Amino acid sequence: PSALAALAPRGVAALAAVALACTAGRAAFAWVCRRGVPAARPGGLGSTVAGSQPWWMAPAWWIVLAVAGFLGWGWRGLVAIGVGALLVVVLSRHTARRFGGMTGDVLGAASEVATTAALVLLATGGPTSW
Repeated sequence: PSALAALAPRGVAALAAVALACTAGRAAFAWVCRRGVPAARPGGLGSTVAGSQPWWMAPAWWIVLAVAGFLGWGWRGLVAIGVGALLVVVLSRHTARRFGGMTGDVLGAASEVATTAALVLLATGGPTSW
């Protein structure tokens, strides 16, 4: 909520920041669902999407988002997407080891981690091109 409150007075830039952060959260799904990561439970939500994405899908999205972040916020935008992506990779690795695969809760956590990291970092300064 604090990051959103800090962005609120920025008008169109705030909407762009929220869109960028939410898209980063959606890109996190592709990393968690990449091929080679099994479902932790055969009957859970994770079993319906585990291994459904090629390994390159999330990095491709994160590159596109990093470019968009850089164009809108300079280095801050690039770092916002990079930190979110790094946290998702660490979370996915940890949960795959800990649970033996991915779950629906891991999908949700990955999305929230990437979105929150991007929002917090984008809220710390203004965009450079708005």
